[in-house]
Amino acid sequence: EDGAVVDATSWEEAATALPDANLALFSTPGEYTAPEIERALDQGLHVFSFTDNISLADEARLKAKAHEKGLMLMGPDCGTGAISSVPIAFTNAVRPGNIGIVGASGTGTQEVMAIIDRLGGGCIHAIGTGGRDLNGAVGAVTMKDAILGLEYHDPTDVIVVISKPPAPEVRNEVVG
Repeated sequence: EDGAVVDATSWEEAATALPDANLALFSTPGEYTAPEIERALDQGLHVFSFTDNISLADEARLKAKAHEKGLMLMGPDCGTGAISSVPIAFTNAVRPGNIGIVGASGTGTQEVMAIIDRLGGGCIHAIGTGGRDLNGAVGAVTMKDAILGLEYHDPTDVIVVISKPPAPEVRNEVVG
């Protein structure tokens, strides 16, 4: 039946149950998650990782891999997102619209989404980067890819960027 919930206990079962899926969501203990994120990327899936405690080296490596494959790695430690106006993780349900948000701060992204909704606007995407994306070791891979993606996304007319304090060299690269 359409819309039925199917339990999957392996990647293979999940791929069979949802062959058109293009996003994997992780909320698992960090010490076990990096290899699974890599597996998802190898299967051509974008990744939203609520998981924290993934090493900075693994984050940088996995984000570089996602970028090379034309995929998005949101996170790790990404708690807020919305894709095609569908809330992911800790996200306010707001009206759909023409505003895309790229946020390195989940609470900041939530607040901006709520203000946009309260003022009558709507959000098409809220792409969380995880709080360390603007670290010099990571280099804002997700932020830059998300900004570029929204720039060429026809339904997006406005792009909002929300950041924690970035490494100065990373800030200059994102802004420049």
